[in-house]
Formats: sequence, C-alpha cells, structure tokens
Amino acid sequence: MSAPCISDFSLTQAIVGGLFALLGAFFGAALTRRSEYEKWLRQEKSNTFGEFLRELHDIRRSVSDAYYGQEADEITKSIKSDEGFARLQRSAGIARLYMSDKGRTNFSKLLNDLRENCTVQGGPANRAIQIDTLMEEIQFLLERELNLLPWKPRWLFWST
Repeated sequence: MSAPCISDFSLTQAIVGGLFALLGAFFGAALTRRSEYEKWLRQEKSNTFGEFLRELHDIRRSVSDAYYGQEADEITKSIKSDEGFARLQRSAGIARLYMSDKGRTNFSKLLNDLRENCTVQGGPANRAIQIDTLMEEIQFLLERELNLLPWKPRWLFWST
C-alpha cells in the first residue's frame, strides 16, 4: 500500500474548495434575491397602505362635512357618506392584496364597523370615540401587516 501522493491530496482540496465556493455563491445569490424581494415588498406595502390611510382620513373628513356642512335631510347625508366609503373601496381592495388571510378578515370587519359608525343617525359626532378607536385599530393592523414577511411564521405577528 502506498502513501497518498501530494498531488492527489492537492487535487482533492481544490475540488472541495471549488465546490464550497460554488455553493457559497449559489446561497449568497439566493439570499440576496430574497432580501431584495422583501425590500421591494415592504416598499410596495408602505406605498399602498400609506395611500389608503390618506384616503381614509379624507373620507372621514368628507363624512363630517356631509353631515354638518350643509342643510339636508338624513337620507341625503347618509347617501353622501356612503359615496365616500364606496370610493375608498378601490384603495381598500388594493391594500387587501398585500395582507395575510387573517389581516384581510380583520380589515374588512374594521372597515364595515367604521362605515356603520360614521353613517349612524345624527352623524359621526354621535360615535366619535368608537370611530377614533376603529381608526387606531386600522392603523395598528396595517402596521402589523407591514412587518409581516412571507417567510416569517405568522403566529409571531398574530399572537396579540
């Protein structure tokens, strides 16, 4: 039995080293791709949720204007308020695309509750505390969804 030749040992080292270099490059590229995707996704969510929140605050103001800015009967005021919430559905639909299943369900419920509280008889001033609470809950939900990444376990975000 002869001792291994130095050239055989060097060749093995070169092959192993090359293999690890290829694996490192592959995993590095995969992690970079995932990191770039997460960055893009977070930016898109931020833009979409920000636009929705701006429109939501504008709608809330227009609902108050509809109820208290002009003399009209209760039905006309309610119709004008509903028109504002109908316009909001476009942004809400786009925002829902970036949410988890549980987030979509909670989001829809919160928006429906907000609409009901804003269009009650007598106007939104009768439900100011409930409306403020719902606005805060919507904000909190969107912040939680913004931090939700596709590869992270969902229970980390929905435990509360």
